[in-house]
Amino acid sequence: MKADTNPGSGRRRLIAASIAGLALSVAGLAAAAHGQADEVRRLPKPVRTYAELKRETRLTKPAAIALGEMAVDVAGKQWPTTVSFRCYASGGHVVSGEAAPAPTKVFDNVYFVGSADVSSWAIDTPEGIILIDAQTTEEDAQRYVIDGLRKLGLDSTRIKYILITHEHFDHYGGASLIKRLSGARIAMSEPAWAALEKMPASTKSPIPARDMVINDGDVVTLGGERVTSVFTPGHTPGTFSFIFPVTAKGVVHNAALWGGNGFPQKVKDRKIFLQAIDHFAEATSRENVDVELAIHGDTDNLNARLARVGKGGPNPFLVGRDAYLRYEEVYRLCSRARMEERGDFGS
Repeated sequence: MKADTNPGSGRRRLIAASIAGLALSVAGLAAAAHGQADEVRRLPKPVRTYAELKRETRLTKPAAIALGEMAVDVAGKQWPTTVSFRCYASGGHVVSGEAAPAPTKVFDNVYFVGSADVSSWAIDTPEGIILIDAQTTEEDAQRYVIDGLRKLGLDSTRIKYILITHEHFDHYGGASLIKRLSGARIAMSEPAWAALEKMPASTKSPIPARDMVINDGDVVTLGGERVTSVFTPGHTPGTFSFIFPVTAKGVVHNAALWGGNGFPQKVKDRKIFLQAIDHFAEATSRENVDVELAIHGDTDNLNARLARVGKGGPNPFLVGRDAYLRYEEVYRLCSRARMEERGDFGS
């Protein structure tokens, strides 16, 4: 097993460097970013019509509404919940109170092991497991990740890497426990590690000791599987998203996992967020992504889709290239809509 670097083209390096420079300038803000209260206490209602858009998202300005209506058109039947979340959300995620989905084998080599509101994804390989995100607390990591893997016939002591999307406790809180049990490497961006080192200690969501640093374009490899890291700051200064192959009945597809969904609170962070969407879109285009996965269930109707896995019909996560492109465009349009609503482009 190893982690190596794929430097990419000169254009890609310039884009990444630009984003990194902006992110590092706000590295100290990560600790406060997750302290805000969630804005809603229910899962988003689907937005399929212009009338529902106005009711659910509270957009009022003409330019914002126009962008939101474009998002409705782009979303079609597949992403109405994404329109609701992205065109409305201003940072907080849902605390739904729903029962956790059952641990689920989503693809031949990829498993969901999370709660109703916070996801963890396990990629199984012949040489061990790559885990993406580690839940909110050590108790959650035990209940959802360790026990969930066991229910799926997998051994959590085989976890070799824990890739953390960003420096919020609901993603790293269980990492220390999993590392103690398995000896796994914990990987985050440099801005994420730097932010964690400034945070107060927590007994429920222990801050892991600095370990492996990942950079834009780095590829973590294990047992023939590859996870490409793409720097996508905005939600936090240290956010990473990931692209990796999945197999469905032996056929290889490419999945994308966006690492920081909540809409930033500060104007400069929202502008970084827009740049990150475009940067990630370049990477997903190169990899011909046709599978969409999420770190929070409120962004893409995740829980309902998990319930359909293995029940007959097509895999609900294998959305196809066209649908994935529309998902990305909904993020872009709705993010711009929220920025128009707040007057960000005049700032």
